Amino acid sequence: MGLIGADEASTLPYLLELLSVKDSGIDKISMSPEARKDRISEAIKRIVLKGSEVRPLIIAFEDLHWIDKSSEDVVRSHLESIPGSKVLLIFTYRPEFVHTWGAKSYHNQLTLHRLSNRGSLEMVTNILGTKEIEKPLEELILEKTEGVPFFIEEFIKSLKDLRIIEREDNTYRFSIDVHHLIIPSTIQDVIMARVDSLPEGQRKYFRQGLLLKGSSATH
Repeated sequence: MGLIGADEASTLPYLLELLSVKDSGIDKISMSPEARKDRISEAIKRIVLKGSEVRPLIIAFEDLHWIDKSSEDVVRSHLESIPGSKVLLIFTYRPEFVHTWGAKSYHNQLTLHRLSNRGSLEMVTNILGTKEIEKPLEELILEKTEGVPFFIEEFIKSLKDLRIIEREDNTYRFSIDVHHLIIPSTIQDVIMARVDSLPEGQRKYFRQGLLLKGSSATH
């Protein structure tokens, strides 16, 4: 706190509470749940603004389409406080997410489109470390991933983990006959296929985590 010049008494307990640190000291402060929420938000804002006076800050919030209301309130509070400060906020979200800050003069929105076939293959060769990829494998990757960068990355990892592809003489090709295989067709299928290849204990842990995340994403 001393490094950025933030007042420790009005900041540290709320930061520790946010980080779920035991004995944060916040229980000794009498306040309503709503007041606690507001003070935590103010503490975060104070740290960000004070920190930006020391050096410029870049803060990224990913997957806003899964954000809960309390977190969205904090994000909105940050947006209201950053004009004139050395803070760059970066948000990533799916098209269906509707935000309320589009009209702000300091807001700019970039739409990321799917990659072309050429761009997809450039990403594939970068991941595999070679431009020598057999044509049937190229065609399968393009067909299944449809230009989605994250899907391309996870799909290739899945093919390698499941030993469906192999590298021979600097060329990637199918290592088995894929005509009788069920190839994952969605990102979730790809991730679940990789989870199924884990040892039993890890598989159970990851499946529970994915189910919980999937459940929260539907609300």
